[in-house]
Amino acid sequence: MLTKILIPTDGSTLGNISALEGVSMAQKVGAEVVGIYVAREAQNPLFDFSEIKPKSYPTKEEYAEMVNNAGHGYLAPIKEAAEKAGIKFSSVIKISNATARTIVETAEEQLCSMIFMGSHGCAGWGHNLLGSVATKVLSSTQIPTLIYRLRQEPSPEQEKRASFVPRIGV
Repeated sequence: MLTKILIPTDGSTLGNISALEGVSMAQKVGAEVVGIYVAREAQNPLFDFSEIKPKSYPTKEEYAEMVNNAGHGYLAPIKEAAEKAGIKFSSVIKISNATARTIVETAEEQLCSMIFMGSHGCAGWGHNLLGSVATKVLSSTQIPTLIYRLRQEPSPEQEKRASFVPRIGV
């Protein structure tokens, strides 16, 4: 029985379209939703070349605050959809260079009975060399995982529902 579904998003329109499908599924089965956004760790350039050094670089705390603000924005369409559907919603925002592992660990910590995530459907050398987050999640969890893939270009209505505007400093 599905009681809690973890739904990751990367903040992209396609990621959020998939996430909204996850909310729809959660409504049908009566499950609550945990939305997660995982940002990469800030890479602070430590060059001694003055022409390459940025004029200002956020501190660890400033970066965490920017990620938190962006994460809440990226999770907003999912939260709104869950509220409209009458579904309990909670969110998790994390910073990690191991996105798939963080998704799996969060699903375990949150006692999720399913992970519902989108796939951008990328193929070719990039996918073969790096792998996708979805593939890595599938291969590293015992939690049932559903990968949602769009079969056609999103409609303007889907894009409008799933989009969030600014990428602030991240």
